[in-house]
Amino acid sequence: MILPLRTKNAPESVPYVTWTLIGANVLIFFLTSHWLVVRDDVAERFALTREGLSPLTLLSSMFLHGDILHLAGNMWFLYLLGRMVEGRLRPLKFALLYLAAGLAGDALHLGLTMNHPDIPSLGASGAIMGVLGAAIWMFPFTRLTVGYWFGIWFYGTWEWRIWGVALYYLGFDLLGAVAGAGSTGGGVAYLAHLGGAAGGFVAALALRAKRDDATEGEAKSMLHEAEGDFRGLPVGDLAHLARRSPDNVDLALAWAAGEARRGAIPPECRNHVVRLLPRAVSTADVESLGSVVANLCMAGAGPPAGTVLRVATRLEAEGQPQLANLLLDRVRTSADASESDVETAVFRQALLRESWFQDYAGAWHLYSEHARRWPMSPMEGQVRERLAALQRIAAQR
Repeated sequence: MILPLRTKNAPESVPYVTWTLIGANVLIFFLTSHWLVVRDDVAERFALTREGLSPLTLLSSMFLHGDILHLAGNMWFLYLLGRMVEGRLRPLKFALLYLAAGLAGDALHLGLTMNHPDIPSLGASGAIMGVLGAAIWMFPFTRLTVGYWFGIWFYGTWEWRIWGVALYYLGFDLLGAVAGAGSTGGGVAYLAHLGGAAGGFVAALALRAKRDDATEGEAKSMLHEAEGDFRGLPVGDLAHLARRSPDNVDLALAWAAGEARRGAIPPECRNHVVRLLPRAVSTADVESLGSVVANLCMAGAGPPAGTVLRVATRLEAEGQPQLANLLLDRVRTSADASESDVETAVFRQALLRESWFQDYAGAWHLYSEHARRWPMSPMEGQVRERLAALQRIAAQR
């Protein structure tokens, strides 16, 4: 036997629906069970049977579980796979997929158990197998760590790709369905599992869910091992991931940093980063941001001067004066800088020289340049105050 233990693919967004479904299933189980087994009266009224088919039982049966092991197994699979699938689809689409898969599982189960109209079906297994079906399409190459055991003494862990795990479980369901010949297979609704998996796969196609290729799946597994640090990935994988996720700011900066370490940032990478810089200025890690922009500037292919100025201002505010000074130099000498950008750059650089580097002569020179070039500036009062303060410092020496 095998059991998935962890996935090497972090969710791309907060899985609100997955957490809500887990909470709802656990709560309902403890409200409807006795000695960790579902109560007979609850199963008779709310489980799904051909005789008792209704909109209520179609929905309620998805939230009932026969016993604590049934609940634990389903919720564990939902936790592992639901976060991944919902993370990409986002809550509304994921909720639709989950419901559609559950209904597809119910439809196949009811349609092929004609000889057993009174046997109840309950559990979230069909819907959760639908999540597995969606994962087959979306993340076929993502690695899962699975535990295995045969008897008492032989046990350990392997790494399987999702398609292998799916093949294992769906194969057992198919064998169980054939052996059961339309029955519930000793209490397991194999047909509901198969129908749910097929429904989830089709729903993922209908929702046009993005599919990871082999390179992306492997890169994300490596990223998981590196605890989310893109710097641990090869440059080729970073480039591939960035093309597949064109709006990921951190990924774009990591790609550019990797290319810079190899000697030069190619035009494709530069254009990719420059497009995202307006957002990166306020959200990205400041050190990574400053380093990439500095490399772009030194290569003579930097972003617009106004963007460089914003990056320099953030670097200064977050205690990175060396990089800030370098970028302010770039703004002062940039052909595309506006007069306002140059004025601000001169003033900010003068403050850096005075406050951070104690280069009072350099600061005096820059303040004097500002006073000469922009005598009517709103900052002129501050400039005069700083010049007077530097005069006092010089007199005390």
